Amino acid sequence: MQLGYSMLGLLSEGFDLDRCHLKSMDCAEGLGVLSLYYPACPQLELTICTNKHSDNDFHTVLLQDHIKGLQVQFTRINGLMFLLDVVVL
Repeated sequence: MQLGYSMLGLLSEGFDLDRCHLKSMDCAEGLGVLSLYYPACPQLELTICTNKHSDNDFHTVLLQDHIKGLQVQFTRINGLMFLLDVVVL
């Protein structure tokens, strides 16, 4: 729990808000951690994409290695959809 509270505090400060701002908005309600691990596949030609899905939580932290391929879907107001490559920071 303390890690989650710390991350909410850092996010609040990053938006130039009071450190407790997001926590006071109940963003910490139901706080939990979900960890997924996708091991490397030695034969990339055998890999397949995951099903289309959404991360329906408040905040997602993704640790990505040197292998690229993560994309997000962006939909404009007019309904046009694009797949955008995620840039590793």
